[in-house]
Amino acid sequence: MDTHSLFRLRSDLPMKTKLTTSLFILLNAALLPAADWPQWRGPTRDGQFTGAAWPQNLDTNHLQQVWRAELGPSYSGPIVSGDRVFTTETKDKKFEVVTAFDRKTGKVLWTQPVEAFRGMNILTPLASHDTLFTSTYGGKTIGFKVAEAGGQFTVTEAWTHKAQGYMSTPVVIDGVAYNHLKSQRVMAIDVEPGRELWTSDKSFDKYWSLIARVDRILALNQRGVLFLLRANKKKFDLLDQRKLTDAETWAHLALAGDEVFVRELKALVAYHWVGETGSF
Repeated sequence: MDTHSLFRLRSDLPMKTKLTTSLFILLNAALLPAADWPQWRGPTRDGQFTGAAWPQNLDTNHLQQVWRAELGPSYSGPIVSGDRVFTTETKDKKFEVVTAFDRKTGKVLWTQPVEAFRGMNILTPLASHDTLFTSTYGGKTIGFKVAEAGGQFTVTEAWTHKAQGYMSTPVVIDGVAYNHLKSQRVMAIDVEPGRELWTSDKSFDKYWSLIARVDRILALNQRGVLFLLRANKKKFDLLDQRKLTDAETWAHLALAGDEVFVRELKALVAYHWVGETGSF
């Protein structure tokens, strides 16, 4: 069985079987091709995109909507595997529904109700070399060092910074974490020494979904605005921005090949990158 076929879960399978299959998929995400976005924050869960270079602009000549599917509300981002796109929605404020779409057309292929559990999403820590980075709401930004001796682990607070994170998990490029803060500003911090490189003068809403590719960062805020940044150690470097929708967009972006998937509060929208010399 190829890995892609595992995502074509039949609606008549028992939920236990589906959950077991989904766990197998997550454990084998590394086997999927680079053109997929098989889990939260991408193939390696670090918000890093390894596909073709992005264009320099976000206008409709470079980023074009392909399809849109109306849905119930959700804050869960889409995942992409093979010719399928998956997302969730809330029905009647009682239960969640998982839906599979045709990646090219947006056609609904199957749906499956699941029992809902509502929790609190917070910033996910990340590792850079031998430093564990986290930034807490109501606390501070911290770099931890972890050592092992005789099977025992010692965790040491290597440095702290007064800045507070919120809900946006940062991306790390060349040892620098680009983080959206509780103050709604953007900060670049050298992860190993904990040295702040810069903080933006401007505030940028409550939330950013961040994806990095080489020296470029895509950031989607909760108001449907997409930003294109250059990873720059010296300054905040905004290349372009575009208002995609008036709907709320709290869920994480998904990128696969030359496609960008945006989960609006009540819709899933697919976009297609067009490069400077045509589609890539």
